[in-house]
Amino acid sequence: MLGSRDPSAVDEERDMNWREAIELVMKDLGRPAHVSEIAAEIGRRSLVESFAADARPIVSSAISKAMREEPDSPFIRMKSG
Repeated sequence: MLGSRDPSAVDEERDMNWREAIELVMKDLGRPAHVSEIAAEIGRRSLVESFAADARPIVSSAISKAMREEPDSPFIRMKSG
């Protein structure tokens, strides 16, 4: 369940990059989530300026890159798919 936010914070969120948006959505969800759910929530909340029609590949790529390149990445793969 998502909580409510200060309306002034919403404008700041719209200028996020993909990585920041993914981390915010994951934090707000408070549980593991599939790439499709994360992408849908980013789009629903208009967190990034340039939202693609199908954002799943962008979200998947950003998470994979973080897991590959950052030893202390906040992301973990629960299972494939």
